[in-house]
Amino acid sequence: MTIKGNQILVVDDEASICLAFRKFFERRGYVVHAVGTVDQALAIASEVKPGLTFLDVKLGDADGLDLLPRLLQVNPGRPVIVMTAYGSLEIISKAMSAGASDYLTKPLDMQLAEKLVSQSFASHSSAVESRQAKPEDGFIGSSNAMQNLFKKLIKYAQLDDPVLICGETGTGKELAARMIHARSSRAKGPFIAVNCGAIPEALMESQLFGHRKGAFTGAFEDRIGWCQAADGGTLFLDEIGELSLAAQTRLLRFLDQKTVERLGDTEQASVNVRIVAATNKNLKEAIQMKTFRADLFYRISVLNVVTPPLREHVTDIPELAAYFLQQDNYKLALDDKAVKLLENYTWPGNVRELRSVIIQAAQEAKSNTITVDCLPNLKSPLSTTDPLQQFVDQLELGGDCLKEAVELLQKKLIKRALDESNGNQSAAAAKLGLHRNSLHRLYADGLKPSDQE
Repeated sequence: MTIKGNQILVVDDEASICLAFRKFFERRGYVVHAVGTVDQALAIASEVKPGLTFLDVKLGDADGLDLLPRLLQVNPGRPVIVMTAYGSLEIISKAMSAGASDYLTKPLDMQLAEKLVSQSFASHSSAVESRQAKPEDGFIGSSNAMQNLFKKLIKYAQLDDPVLICGETGTGKELAARMIHARSSRAKGPFIAVNCGAIPEALMESQLFGHRKGAFTGAFEDRIGWCQAADGGTLFLDEIGELSLAAQTRLLRFLDQKTVERLGDTEQASVNVRIVAATNKNLKEAIQMKTFRADLFYRISVLNVVTPPLREHVTDIPELAAYFLQQDNYKLALDDKAVKLLENYTWPGNVRELRSVIIQAAQEAKSNTITVDCLPNLKSPLSTTDPLQQFVDQLELGGDCLKEAVELLQKKLIKRALDESNGNQSAAAAKLGLHRNSLHRLYADGLKPSDQE
């Protein structure tokens, strides 16, 4: 039983709705399972494990919202979008609190449905945790780095200040946010996750704050935004560094006033939301480049968390691998050589990459043990050796080797920063964490970027 990423389940007792979904999405390469009863829906969700479910809130005599948690239980980690002809705030908030990832109102806009499908698959394709599971499930590690992270998350969960989670892609930033929410006083409220990098800039303000019917072209109905949907709970803003300056200004006003004003509306609604944001960017550098507001940065970073890259806690790899194998019902173990190979790899994709590698290796295993032969993509010397160590190993020791090595490294870093900044010295200095005058002093010491090997 494997999850098919292109499979969609539609649960609606109206045959015309089911037919519309079939025609629309099958033409776009999706496999659509359309059913009209609770029992049929649970059977498909359990057996097929579709990548996404559209669920009507009214199924004849049944309540779709009662079915929602059961669908999430039999098909964990996969988004459910509710459909309703009754677009009231109460119904929508109840659905979001129960675990729905989004909603559509009837009559349906299939173009909007297609956008939601694309966004949902992109946001959840790498998710391994269940909405019904404990949030710390999947957050595995006995190393000091991970234990210190757990302690900080538990401590911050007891507070109600904004949290900024920084870390490389694949290090579990959303998992950290879920852990903070689930251990907080807001645990019974909604947890709304928004991928700021996956929403077009033109739609960002509408998605965050909502809009009134007719507020702009294509606004065919009233819609609440994520800020209002998260009332009483936590709003998780992933990739917050991708927000436009205009959206940053609106978000800052929302944080200061605790009110939401939908596009096209003159009334404001008070909301009680805790903000947890995440980024893999250097926001201080973005502030210097004037692409991120300094006042917003200080507002969202009252509490700070850094999720460590896997290369800084490789001793957790055996424990993580065992967890991933157990999740997918593989009764396999890693031999010592395979563990050593995994620990020597640099893991640019971090824990997310490790999971992918482990599951692929499990499929290659010829016995009940995963060996190095099951890990062909990790055997390249370039991928299992620290590039900086290679640089050091090639140096000839003696004389002024230390000074020459430092100067060479500085020269290469300066050249790279200038290249990436199109020759802008202020921007290059910001990338290097230097003041512009410090960059000039390095020039004076003979480290001009024009000096090349």
